[in-house]
Amino acid sequence: MRVLFTTLSGVGHLFPMVPLAQALREAGHSVLVASDDGFAPAVREMGLPATAVLPPSDVSTLLKPPTGIPFGRFDPRRAAEGSGRRCGEAAVRALPAVRRLVAEWHPDLVVSEPMELAGPVAATEAGVPWVRHHWGLFPPEGILAAATASLADAGLPPLAEPVRTLDICPGGLQFPAEVPVTPMRYVPFHRPADAPAWLTGGGSRVCLTMGTMLPRREPEVAPLWRRLLEEFLGLGHEVVIAIDPKDRPVLGDLPDGVRAGWVPLAVLLPTCTAIVHHGGMGSSLTAATCGVPQLIVPHFGDQFRNAGRITEVGAALSLARTTEDPAEIAAAAAAVTGSAALREISQLLAAENALRPSPAEVAAQLAEPATTRTT
Repeated sequence: MRVLFTTLSGVGHLFPMVPLAQALREAGHSVLVASDDGFAPAVREMGLPATAVLPPSDVSTLLKPPTGIPFGRFDPRRAAEGSGRRCGEAAVRALPAVRRLVAEWHPDLVVSEPMELAGPVAATEAGVPWVRHHWGLFPPEGILAAATASLADAGLPPLAEPVRTLDICPGGLQFPAEVPVTPMRYVPFHRPADAPAWLTGGGSRVCLTMGTMLPRREPEVAPLWRRLLEEFLGLGHEVVIAIDPKDRPVLGDLPDGVRAGWVPLAVLLPTCTAIVHHGGMGSSLTAATCGVPQLIVPHFGDQFRNAGRITEVGAALSLARTTEDPAEIAAAAAAVTGSAALREISQLLAAENALRPSPAEVAAQLAEPATTRTT
């Protein structure tokens, strides 16, 4: 079986699909990932074959707020619709190349993350079944409708229904599904890395991370992050800041003993008491599947929605990035590291995730005749 994966050029969009792609390859199937020319090398670094269907692009431009309005200061529905419209327009630009790829490579199945729609359009036109592979919480209301409206505005026919919709979010965290879904275990993916020797030692450890996009979007870290760092140190916790070395300058000078560098969260979090992060879906799900309580400081985009949901189910606390009240900051730091209720619910989510079908099991399901092409 030939399986074509299509993705926008962001690790948050691709990484959740990598375990399934690897499982398909291990089962003897051919896999190819289509993205843009700038992202293809990163795909190959993950051990997957890649091809480019667009010039280099910046996925963050698809998610930007209206001009002149800072992230988090605009209506979420309008922002989602704007992002959906731009993703639809990106699909229209990529479609000629994806059509050629489908015609030349002859995939039996197309697997696409929710906001990449050129793959589903080309699959629909060619009569090839396609699968929607979610990367966490279901997208906000309006974003997919706006994306498909952009396709209709370009004169494209309606998409065929996906033969499967893959859901990798633990059921206790996920929003109610509007269509039948195929559950799959969330497996945190990261680039190969050796576990540092210091991971096995020390006492209570707290991880701080701002993901990959935030340090490059904001030249200065919000003061709250520094205040939280100092609070955790004052409570006697070891602090590790997981950050790409090239983004390390945004942190400035750090207190003695604070580690800052790139450590995969899936490697680091099993040794941690808590995590403080920005609300990105990858950080959120990795923390949930490691059973670690979360303190979320959202900055832009879907981070506010993610923070709201994880807080709602009782696995996290959230602080506004503009929080200045010392008592509120101290209370949040003490609660995320000391709350038995937060830890219990976090561990329940981790246990639930572990019981879901593995990527290898789902790969076997996708190879069944009912899923692959019949024409």
